[in-house]
Amino acid sequence: MKEVTSHKLTKLDEEKKSVVAQMAELKKILYGKFKDSINLEED
Repeated sequence: MKEVTSHKLTKLDEEKKSVVAQMAELKKILYGKFKDSINLEED
């Protein structure tokens, strides 16, 4: 049980890193297109 949970946690952590990297790339593209007209930062 503990091994399965640990494996799932590792898998989710890898998925999170991938999503965060994709978000960073999208932010670059959107800020490049819209400049300061948008705010994508979390408050």
